[in-house]
Amino acid sequence: EKIFEQSMQAASNADVFLCIGTSGVVYPAAGLPIHARQSGALLIDINPETTPLSEQAAYHLQGTSAPILTQLFEKVTSQSMGSRL
Repeated sequence: EKIFEQSMQAASNADVFLCIGTSGVVYPAAGLPIHARQSGALLIDINPETTPLSEQAAYHLQGTSAPILTQLFEKVTSQSMGSRL
């Protein structure tokens, strides 16, 4: 229970919430992404399949996590490096 409360607090304070490889239907954990979105976080769903969370996310990146996260990391780091120059 304490860990879930800490998770809810972290979701409340998140700027971005990555929801990776979940069906999005097992509660109470499935409520975390929605709570984060309602608290102002950008919700990104990464999943090979469309789930109920996919429709509520700002972005649904369809595929497996390893290549998508690698591309996402490269994109974010290249943009942040460019802004520092």
